[in-house]
Amino acid sequence: MATKLKSFSTTAASNNSTPPDGFPEGMDPATVNNSARELMARLAEWYQDPQWINLHTPTYVGTTQFSVTGDQTAYYTVGRRVKAVGTTPFTIYGTISTSAYSSVTTVTVLWDSGSLNNTLTTVEVGILTSSSSSDVVPLINYNAQTGTTYTLAASDNGKVVTVENASAITVTVPQQSSVTLSQGFHCVVRQKGAGQITLATQGSDVLRAPNGSKTRTQYSDIFIDLQDAGSPNTWHAIGDTTT
Repeated sequence: MATKLKSFSTTAASNNSTPPDGFPEGMDPATVNNSARELMARLAEWYQDPQWINLHTPTYVGTTQFSVTGDQTAYYTVGRRVKAVGTTPFTIYGTISTSAYSSVTTVTVLWDSGSLNNTLTTVEVGILTSSSSSDVVPLINYNAQTGTTYTLAASDNGKVVTVENASAITVTVPQQSSVTLSQGFHCVVRQKGAGQITLATQGSDVLRAPNGSKTRTQYSDIFIDLQDAGSPNTWHAIGDTTT
C-alpha cells in the first residue's frame, strides 16, 4: 500500500506542498488541522499493510524486468521481495535477482509464478532487505514429483524437488527459450525413490557436474545452480552424484 505516503520527502523542508498535502511556510492556521489529519490518514493507510513499501513508479521492460528513474540500487537489492500489480489484472510476487543502474535502474525479478506484462502499474518492495538482521529465516519449500520426467520451473527456485519413482528419471534444466530463469537460480533435486535421477540439458546449454550428473542412490541430493543465464545457460551440479 503506502501509495500516498511515498509522496512525502525525506527532506523536511521539501514537505511544503499546498495543504492538505503539506505544511508550507506561513500557512494559514486554519489549514493546519487539514494537513495534520491528512498526514495521520496516510500513516494509517500504510499501517494497514506495513510489509510492503511503494517507493517509485515502475516502467515495464520485459516479463522479468522493470525500471525506475535514477540510481535506486540501494533500495532494489538482490534478495529483496517484490510485489507487482497490473491492470489486466495481475498481482505477482518474486525475489530480486539483479539490480543495475545505467541512466535508469533496471531490476530483474525471479517470480514465484506468472510474469509481468505492459499493464504494470505498481511495484512494491518488502520492508525487509536480504541484509537486514531482522530477516526471518524461511522454511524449506518442497516440490514433490512422481513421474519419470520433470523440467525445472522458475517456481522451483530455492526449493527441494523430490522425485519418487521406481523407474529411471530424467530431470531437465531448461534453456531460456523454454523457461526464463535468472542468474542465481538454485534448487536441490532429491532421489526419493528407487529410480536413479539423470540431469539433462536442452539445446546448447552447458552442465558442469565434476562428480557426475546422476544421483548415486536413493535419498541422494544434487544441488543445482545457474551460474550464467543466457544463450547458452551454464549450470553447475554437485552433491551425492555419480557418472
